[in-house]
Formats: sequence, C-alpha cells, structure tokens
Amino acid sequence: METTVLPTRKHALIGRPSLHASTISGGTGWSTYPEHCTLRVERRTVPGETGESVRAELEALCAALHTTRESFHAVVTLELYQPASDLAVDAPLTQAVVTALQKESLPAPVEGLSCWTDAALFNEAGIPALCFGPGDIALAHSAEEWVTLDDIEHATRVLERVCASWGR
Repeated sequence: METTVLPTRKHALIGRPSLHASTISGGTGWSTYPEHCTLRVERRTVPGETGESVRAELEALCAALHTTRESFHAVVTLELYQPASDLAVDAPLTQAVVTALQKESLPAPVEGLSCWTDAALFNEAGIPALCFGPGDIALAHSAEEWVTLDDIEHATRVLERVCASWGR
C-alpha cells in the first residue's frame, strides 16, 4: 500500500499520503512464537480522506492478508484521527501572509506541510488557519532545533502587517 496505492493519491501542496509502522510489541521471550502482537501505524492523510476511509482501507488490507494466510487475524481500531489541513492558495488569510511577506521583501512561497498541526483542527471547524513562522522547517523537532534572531524579527514584522491589514 505504501509503495503502490498511496503514491497514486496526490495533493498539489501536501503531496501524497503515507503509512508507516510506528511501534510493534508482543511475545513473551526470544524462543517462543508470540500468540499475538500489537502493531501501531501512522497514516497521514490528504484532503478528501477520512478516518473512516483509512480504517476501511486497512481492514481491507488485513482481509486480503487473511485470504493468503488463514492464521492471520487482525482487529483494526482508529485511535486518533486528524484531518489534513487544506487552506486554499487564494484564501484571504493565505493572500494576507503572502502580501505581508512581499512587502517585507521576503520570499513568499505557498507550500504544503505533511504533518499534524492545530491548523488542521481550526480549518476543519471552519476557522481559516495556516502554518507560518520563523526558522527552517527541516529543523523542527530535531535534536538541535534553533531559529535566528533575524528570522524572528522578520516573522514578527510579517505578522504585524497581517494583523494590521486584516479586515480592511
């Protein structure tokens, strides 16, 4: 699925959905075959996919495995679901940030971000939200996460412009 089905689904900004095994546990000792195990997966979605559609997809995958190995049984549960965040490129908030960046003579790329953020929850509730801030996203959640003072000052000026222009 990760290498065959999911790459066929693409979003212009976010890219493709993904699936990976996060944790697996089970067994009682090295020399015994486990009676059962628990596998937890993370399945990142793209707009249009739902928690239920992902659960059904994983259930179908497990059913297909069962047909090739009758001893395979699985129970699929959805423990947590967060929708993909999807704010249009031409949304007022997006354009306000782009305009503020341009007025500060800063690059203004509109890019997607494939991770879980509170912005998705706000967008799902009908409150426009996007991710914007100082620093390099490649450093986020790394062992040595840092941001320059210049980046903080630039982001502050951009946010001041967005707030000052909002509602005009």
